[in-house]
Amino acid sequence: MYLDSIKREKQAFQQLIQQKAHMVIPADREGRDTGNTLLQRGSGRGEENGKSNSTRKAGGATKQEETRPIVIVDMREFRSSLPSMIHKRGIDIIPLTIEVMS
Repeated sequence: MYLDSIKREKQAFQQLIQQKAHMVIPADREGRDTGNTLLQRGSGRGEENGKSNSTRKAGGATKQEETRPIVIVDMREFRSSLPSMIHKRGIDIIPLTIEVMS
């Protein structure tokens, strides 16, 4: 009885893995949407060019420029859409050929 339940569970997981392997995902569900404005390049919530005046910070001093995140991407990955999506989200990309050691 215990072994039968283990066998059924294993078969259920194998079926789930096979179904997910052949599943078609719509393009609008792959994270490629541009609906989230906080992830857009230059979305400063009302700030102008990344700087804002605030009377709470040294009498209205301008905000220091924030450093932007940088990602190193292998040149072979530029065949996919991921690097352009990362760049679109405001992350700077440094293309580099990464050597593979065996």
